[in-house]
Amino acid sequence: MPVRGRYGRGRLKVVNRSAEEAVAMLARSDAPSTALRLVYIQPHTEAYIEGIAPGVFIVSFSFGALTDKHRVSTKAVGPLQFVEVQSVDGYHADQYEIRLQPEG
Repeated sequence: MPVRGRYGRGRLKVVNRSAEEAVAMLARSDAPSTALRLVYIQPHTEAYIEGIAPGVFIVSFSFGALTDKHRVSTKAVGPLQFVEVQSVDGYHADQYEIRLQPEG
């Protein structure tokens, strides 16, 4: 999907340790049903959501084959607050990592 919202320097890494396909949805915490970014994560791989602007966000996940009508959704993770700081070394921003573990 095209990037929605403002661009920033924040970064979120999602590690999918499960055997299921996953989709991560990034949304502002004050508009949790409006996707700003959607990222597909294959089983046993990782993906990044980059360019996150300063603000407070949540991430929700759905699991299962993309063609499956009965994909399983999770509760949202967060809030995750992203902040950018400018220093003499340049810009610095928050980075988070979320690991999706297999059930069991």
